Amino acid sequence: MSDSTLRVLSNDEIDVVAGGISFDDAYNDFMEGGALLGGGAGSLIASAYTGIALTPALILGSLNSLLGSLGGLTGGVTGDLLS
Repeated sequence: MSDSTLRVLSNDEIDVVAGGISFDDAYNDFMEGGALLGGGAGSLIASAYTGIALTPALILGSLNSLLGSLGGLTGGVTGDLLS
């Protein structure tokens, strides 16, 4: 057979050229990876939202503890410092 002759590849030859992976395998891996990526992004956004929502309360709680240990200065956090 000369170099210019075209022929149909056998299934074994196709597997070697394609690295042994089929379209179905690649598609399933892509879909599974996309689902994992979406879940990771959702977790990241939920964690960031929770951190942003809770930070002010945590800071105020820390300030109340700190000012309370200084002898009754908690009014600075609650707004009753002048009364």
